[in-house]
Amino acid sequence: MNISTQFIEFYKLIHQDLNKFEFTLGHKNRIYIPLLSSAIDHSIAITFLNKEYMTTSMYALIRPSLDNYLRAMWVKYCCEDSDIEIDLTKMHMPKRIEVLIKEVDNAVPEFKSNAYLETTLGTLMPNLHDFTHGGIQSIARQYTEDTLTNIRDEQEILSVLKFSVFISSLAYNEIVKYNVGSELLQEQKINDSAKRLLEL
Repeated sequence: MNISTQFIEFYKLIHQDLNKFEFTLGHKNRIYIPLLSSAIDHSIAITFLNKEYMTTSMYALIRPSLDNYLRAMWVKYCCEDSDIEIDLTKMHMPKRIEVLIKEVDNAVPEFKSNAYLETTLGTLMPNLHDFTHGGIQSIARQYTEDTLTNIRDEQEILSVLKFSVFISSLAYNEIVKYNVGSELLQEQKINDSAKRLLEL
């Protein structure tokens, strides 16, 4: 099984589970569960765009995937119920990704002791801005002298695919905590698969 297929198989498992997932609607989870789901959708799209060699479009989804995960966690752990209005158009979240990471790290008990997100994602920040705003650095790397080669950096691609697995597995594990459906989910299988992919 080639690498691309391994990542696609991982997302098939998540997709199967999310189709069985049920939750009881609440004041805050009406915001953070769709955001977590959207983070996973972007991660799935990254993998499929890579398979179709749409590298620039793939890079453009890295930031939204992370943003949606962080915003979901910020709403869940940093917001009081009283802060959330019925009209969500008036809701304000921190715009800077570094601020979101720091606030989520401080609010989530499992992350706080070792600044988990900042430690894991800190080195990504400079490239994250580039990928989001046109990817000038990644485009420049496709040139040799004055020739556009369209040669992709496979090591960099693999790191992007691993990043999407990392974000989607965090989002998946947060979502399934609230499953009230009767169908059995594949948490162990999905977590084992994520671990295997992250070790590639």
